[in-house]
Order: sequence, then C-alpha cells, then structure tokens
Amino acid sequence: MDGEYTIPNFFIILVEPKYGGNVGAVARAMMNFDFDKLYLVNPCNLDDDCYARAMHAGEILDNAKFFSSFDEVRKSTDYLVATSSIQYLKDKKHLRTPIFLNDLSNKVFEVDGDVGLVF
Repeated sequence: MDGEYTIPNFFIILVEPKYGGNVGAVARAMMNFDFDKLYLVNPCNLDDDCYARAMHAGEILDNAKFFSSFDEVRKSTDYLVATSSIQYLKDKKHLRTPIFLNDLSNKVFEVDGDVGLVF
C-alpha cells in the first residue's frame, strides 16, 4: 500500500455464543491484541466463569454492546469479515465473497468506518 491511510475501528462480533467462559476467553485475547470493542448478538449469560476467564479484560465485557439480531449489527458496521469453512451455493441470505488474507488486509484499509470481525 502506498500513501497515507487510516486504521479503521475494529469490532469483534460474537453471534449467539453459548458459554460465558468462551466469551471471557475472547475478551482476554482481545485485550492481548489491543482490541477493545466487543459486540454480542443474543449472548449467553456473562456469568462468573466469563469474568474469571477474561482475567484482566473485564472492562471489555463491561463495555460490550448487545444486539438482539445479526441484522442490527450489520446495520451498525461498514464492513463485515467472517470465516467459514463451508460455502453454501444456495444460501442467498448473506453475501459471501471468499477473499485471500493478503487481499483482505489491503481491503480493510480502504474502509472508511467500522470493520466487524464476526465469529
């Protein structure tokens, strides 16, 4: 990439996580990589196990934004990135465009706004 660029805002988005401990572990990993914006779609209860696994990332959990549907999150972000090992050719509900990592890293710097990493 040539020239100046701005680093977009990154949000980690967990869709319907089932276990609080997993949410806490994600918050801890986020803190280790200097991410601090967590979006939760229909999450499980953020229980004691969640906060225990978050270790020192409780503030990320406290500041998480809650959504009742994925569509709400979709409207709140400018560019979404998700991973999947399966591509359904008949699935017309969401646009899926396979992209190589190098191309993705260039693409996110073209985004003027918020980038959501969906899990």
